[in-house]
Amino acid sequence: PDDATAGGIRPGACNLLAESMPNEFVVHTTGHELKGLSAVYEYLDAKVANSMPGARVLAGWPPPPWGQRGPGPKPARVSVIVGCGVSMVTIDIIVDELYAIDSSTAPPLRNGGAMREPLLRCFATQVMYFKERLDAGEMRMVLMKLKDAVVHAKAANTNNVEVTLVQWGVQVRRQFDIDNLALTTRDADTGMAQLVHVMKNISDAVGNIAAQQREAAIAVDTLGAQQREARAEA
Repeated sequence: PDDATAGGIRPGACNLLAESMPNEFVVHTTGHELKGLSAVYEYLDAKVANSMPGARVLAGWPPPPWGQRGPGPKPARVSVIVGCGVSMVTIDIIVDELYAIDSSTAPPLRNGGAMREPLLRCFATQVMYFKERLDAGEMRMVLMKLKDAVVHAKAANTNNVEVTLVQWGVQVRRQFDIDNLALTTRDADTGMAQLVHVMKNISDAVGNIAAQQREAAIAVDTLGAQQREARAEA
């Protein structure tokens, strides 16, 4: 929490949480219990859901309405990268190369495994923050490994891999912002400002989809023309 004092981080966090939500939610984040108050707490088993309001506040995001859990944060979507014209087969190749997934890896992490989806979300998150980390000069070895994996899967070449990853990241970030609008909009923004922000993101996303459709139509027309020429020559 802001303005931590000598009282310690734990008391400061407890007080910050108590300002933002009922104590019934606070204890799921601080690790305390309310079983001494009522036997009903012996039966409640929703610790993950009840800890979400506290996690949001401690992460610096605004709390949900008082007494409500509210929607939790949504992860970055790998499907956005598929929407950029990359096949899921190619993405799986990138992910396996990036995280060293092979026949010796635990089956849940392999393609089709129960833990594959979290791995894909990790990949989408790395793509989303690629430009930010590149500009800051951070995690150079990680960024190099990511670029090498993309080139390995033939999704880009060494000359355009950074540009490609930046383009993917822009699209992933745009969808991430839309998905997490309830959490990421600033409290100081008016309702109209928030609406304008949402509409701009949606407009940009629709524009990108339209551009991809036009490119696909051009590619189909070009292929058709080539096939007609080949038949005419035959």
